[in-house]
Amino acid sequence: MLSLQEKKYKANEDNVRVKNPLLGVVVSLALGIIAGEYFHFQLSVLFILICFLLIFVMVAIKESFISSLMVLITVFCLGGFLCQARDVLQRDHVYHVAKYYREGSAEIKGLIISDVSRKKSFQTTKTTFAMDVKEIKSPWGWRKRTGMILVDIFGDADMRYGDIVRISGKMHKPYDFSGKGKFSYREYLNRRSLKLILSVKKNAPIEILKRDQGSGFKAKVFRMRAYFKKKFTDNLTENESGLMCAMLLGDRAHIPIHIRELFVKTGTAHILAISGLHVSIVAGCFYMFFRILPINRKCKLISTVIMLLAYMIVVETRPSVIRATVMTITVLLGIAIERESDFTSMVSLSALILLIVNPYNIFDIGFQLSYICIVSIFWFYPLFERFEKAVFSDSKNFLGKIVVKLFCVSLAVWIGVAGVIAYYFNMVTPVTIIANIFIVPLLTVVVALGFGMLLLSSFVPSSAMFFAQCLKLVLNIKIGLIFLFSKMPYAYFYVEKVSFGHVVLYYIFLGLLKAGIEYRLKKKRFLSFAIKNL
Repeated sequence: MLSLQEKKYKANEDNVRVKNPLLGVVVSLALGIIAGEYFHFQLSVLFILICFLLIFVMVAIKESFISSLMVLITVFCLGGFLCQARDVLQRDHVYHVAKYYREGSAEIKGLIISDVSRKKSFQTTKTTFAMDVKEIKSPWGWRKRTGMILVDIFGDADMRYGDIVRISGKMHKPYDFSGKGKFSYREYLNRRSLKLILSVKKNAPIEILKRDQGSGFKAKVFRMRAYFKKKFTDNLTENESGLMCAMLLGDRAHIPIHIRELFVKTGTAHILAISGLHVSIVAGCFYMFFRILPINRKCKLISTVIMLLAYMIVVETRPSVIRATVMTITVLLGIAIERESDFTSMVSLSALILLIVNPYNIFDIGFQLSYICIVSIFWFYPLFERFEKAVFSDSKNFLGKIVVKLFCVSLAVWIGVAGVIAYYFNMVTPVTIIANIFIVPLLTVVVALGFGMLLLSSFVPSSAMFFAQCLKLVLNIKIGLIFLFSKMPYAYFYVEKVSFGHVVLYYIFLGLLKAGIEYRLKKKRFLSFAIKNL
């Protein structure tokens, strides 16, 4: 009788469990990319191996387990191929001739292919942009070259996306500003295909040869982003507009250093980058706007999806934005076609897209923290939620339930990211658990008000002042709370000599802990189920 009930229980468990082949594909691809970064493989050999494995899977293998295993091996090899293929430079790449310009200046012609950033520091303005090199001047005249370089002009220059410019400066490899943590500025730029920097003095000759030579669509996107930034700068102070541009437009270049440090010390720096919470709030604002229109529910949801895609393009396609947008759109489309969305599939799909677009995203700190946060909530929140249900099982204290839920989510996230934060920044921030309970609800208000300013003030300009005054109040409350949290005893402390091995052991411990708790809970549920059916 007991064995029959056990089979029955396991059958119910299998019905609940959702199979997700995408997860295995993403993990294999990520491992392949990591292997490709640290081990050298011949691209031709990898390509032949991938083709052979694909043919072998399609023709020779019939068993599902072996076939699945071979597919994962193929994806692993593909990850290594994608990683190393990005490091292959063309023969005429500017990197190959950079060594000849170490002593003197280099004169280059190229196309500005990014938004032009202007940042004030020490009473000077630094103009930064990415340039696609077209030609470089040599002792024998102009020679055609390819490749991207980062241009730093120590002064204000009247340039914009799509300009073809002639500019001269000191060409060099990026300096490795590693600091205390493991972050490397050189690797950060290399993984964005920016292997060289052209440093241009304030009074260096700069000539704009042609205007508007880039993509017309991209130029309109940059103009729209500049228009939204102007909305904030015209109605808020410099510090306030810097925070709003970071939280809604993805531009973190104008956040004051002392404010950024407060967020880092309290472990709340994640709210300065556009994430799932930001995108879900924006989606809610779009949906509320479409609700006033006389269209059916499905059209409202599809319109919201279209506007979210437009928002993702305007704020730049950063990994966190793409991940959050893909997941939110999957949920909205699932509601539109009346199908339940699979959480694991959403996360896997977003990660797969990001890794295919740029394999080096796997090494990005923001990418790592983003997905660790999601997995931590998925793993640990259900366990903590049991505590909340036990405490408030018969209670009607709605506010208390919300606070405990926020505490459970904050604790789950902190447990997950603690290892990565300690490794990269040599810091542990216990105050994060409490700070997020207050800061996350305030973030919801800030994003809603900021988005309202951008959306409504475009149609009703006089409404900008109302939103601005509300934003000033909420932002000051938020910064004040973060300052108080940073002054709490043991709010944060520094740790030294955190190696990669320590981090691996930490996450192995978390995995074993999760597995042990799940085993005990399943055993307890099974015994309860068996006793009831004896």
